[in-house]
Amino acid sequence: MDMRKYGIIYIAIVLISSGMYYATLPHQDTYIRENRWTSDETSVVLKLEHEIPVIFNEETDTHRIRISKKKEADIQSNTVATPIGKKEQFIEYLEKFQSSTNNEEVEDYLNSLIESFYEDETQYTAVFTVTHFVVEIAEIQRLIEGMEPLVLSEKEEEKTVYALFMYKNNRWTLKVMAEDVNGMWLINEKMLDRYVLE
Repeated sequence: MDMRKYGIIYIAIVLISSGMYYATLPHQDTYIRENRWTSDETSVVLKLEHEIPVIFNEETDTHRIRISKKKEADIQSNTVATPIGKKEQFIEYLEKFQSSTNNEEVEDYLNSLIESFYEDETQYTAVFTVTHFVVEIAEIQRLIEGMEPLVLSEKEEEKTVYALFMYKNNRWTLKVMAEDVNGMWLINEKMLDRYVLE
């Protein structure tokens, strides 16, 4: 009889401890979301590696601006991506972009992003990124058409860019970008034309 009591107590303890362990495991949706985030983060950073040079690379007859190819200035390794899963978080980040402008058309566009945001238990639906990189600014002179120009002077300048992506139609889309200029966020003309006023 005593063995039976000990057996029942042992089984009860095993069941209770197993139940407690199971309760502490992450929910399957959370597990799926975190697993997807790894590939989503890579997609977002690869998109930035294309978009940042489009915005910042520029060449005229007198000057050339290029993203630095130095390893320590690499866009991929100098980007911090923060996933956004809740509407409140999304609005917080969007307010930072709204503070960078007093253009009514831009504000209307940013407000439309709030309306199009949705929450998904199995995937993050927005991403905020901060990217640090270096641009090489050169004063140039063209001697012969079709040949590399003569570089008269060259300097480097550090840049910081903030970007907001949204996931729609099975792909990540860059919705707005701003540059840090002396601690203030600025959505420059190229950024406006490419992302906001398209």
